[in-house]
Amino acid sequence: MIRTAKPCGCTQQPVMGAKRPKLCDHGNLFEKPADASKPRRPLKRTQRRETAAERRARLHFNEVVKGWRCWFEATRPCEVCGGSGWTGQSSTAMNYCLVCQGDGRHHCGGGFKDAHHLIPKDFIRQRYRGIANEEQLLAVLFNPLIGAPLCRKAHDAVEAGSDHIYWEDLSEECLEYVSGLPDFMLLRLERECPKREAVLHAA
Repeated sequence: MIRTAKPCGCTQQPVMGAKRPKLCDHGNLFEKPADASKPRRPLKRTQRRETAAERRARLHFNEVVKGWRCWFEATRPCEVCGGSGWTGQSSTAMNYCLVCQGDGRHHCGGGFKDAHHLIPKDFIRQRYRGIANEEQLLAVLFNPLIGAPLCRKAHDAVEAGSDHIYWEDLSEECLEYVSGLPDFMLLRLERECPKREAVLHAA
């Protein structure tokens, strides 16, 4: 690599095994040539730009859905006592369950709550592309009827597939709403929310 000193224009050739001086005879600094390589391509955008209308719809969806109690609180027993309200190995050594306080229900234990989509957002965007404008898309995408409030523990389990929101637990309002949408929405809801018997039988 040939280096050039400015403003005198002195050049410096590389010599194998020899240490190159930093300054030329005129006392000017030898500089590396400007990078002649191809310009870098701009980084691909990993996130789509959210419109103002979408942001309002998303925030409204989150506010409404997170305002409900965790879905598992109404449909799952306490993970510690199994729903009995007591813990212990025998009838003579039973202890009051400190997790559920004896009511036998799932308890989130505080922390964050997520507004889960019963039908994945990416699926809705993909299938509605070209058949709906933004207003129509957002009306479906962020309708609270297809939302489920889940504590972080429950949400992680559902996303990982180790637990499910069962078909039998869906509200009549949700089923009625989705039934009025294109058929692919109901089919995807059936896939995301399987029947309890089918899951237990497969296990």
